[in-house]
Amino acid sequence: MGARELALLAALALMWAASFTFIKIAVATVPPATIVAGRLAVAAVLLWAYLALTGRRLPRPGRAWRLYGVLAVTGNTLPFLLIAWAETRVDSGLAAILIGTVPVITVLLAHRLSPDEPLGAHTWAGVALGLAALAVLAGPHALAGLGGTLLAQVALVGAAASYALNGLLVRRIRADVVSASAAVLVASAALALPISLALDRPWQLAPSWAAVWAVLAQGAFSTALATIAFFHLVTVAGAAATSFVNYLIPAVAVALGVVWLGERPGWPELAALALILAGLALVNRRRASRPPQT
Repeated sequence: MGARELALLAALALMWAASFTFIKIAVATVPPATIVAGRLAVAAVLLWAYLALTGRRLPRPGRAWRLYGVLAVTGNTLPFLLIAWAETRVDSGLAAILIGTVPVITVLLAHRLSPDEPLGAHTWAGVALGLAALAVLAGPHALAGLGGTLLAQVALVGAAASYALNGLLVRRIRADVVSASAAVLVASAALALPISLALDRPWQLAPSWAAVWAVLAQGAFSTALATIAFFHLVTVAGAAATSFVNYLIPAVAVALGVVWLGERPGWPELAALALILAGLALVNRRRASRPPQT
């Protein structure tokens, strides 16, 4: 990664970390399935409109849409629903640790599915530092609940595996990044809306204005812009390096707490951030020192 990609990785972490704040605001008056459907619908409409304004269009019907449909499931609809359901049963610290397994699963899958992303000592060292950072940030009290709500924890690991597979599949996209992002979000919304209609009957809900704005913000920033940034990073830097955004999100969430809520981070937060940055530097060093493919 160059300076531009590192800055984009930080921006992606910011957009995804902010989504947890938006969810907390929205979930008070809107059920999880409808939050997921709402954010995806907003994101799909925004990107579709952007394509029209810039003279582009969705990819033509054909085999490429099979990939977009798979990415809609693995990157959006399935993990969003699993996480939303699981976080009603486990605390956020334990959830962060389990979702933080994305880089571990990614490097294992990359070794099997993507020959240009081989496992190496730098990669494993970076992953280990990232996991250590999550453990430090969450604290021992989060680990105390491990195994207590098994089904929810399995759901979170399933969401992590879905994200990992999605990161590897994104590299197969050959279309323009914005057009592909719009296609994936259109497919995601088409999958999520019927689930919301069946489970929540959203026409009977009475959401607060704060919840409405939270869903709109989540759709625009944490979904539409974030999807474009994620697709670009995976195609440029690879799935393993991009997956480190899952380590950055807790650190960014701490920073948001300082800026928005006036919180004061203690030594665990600062130590976790140092471990995360060291791990990312190791993975980046491995990629920079790898000879070009011929």
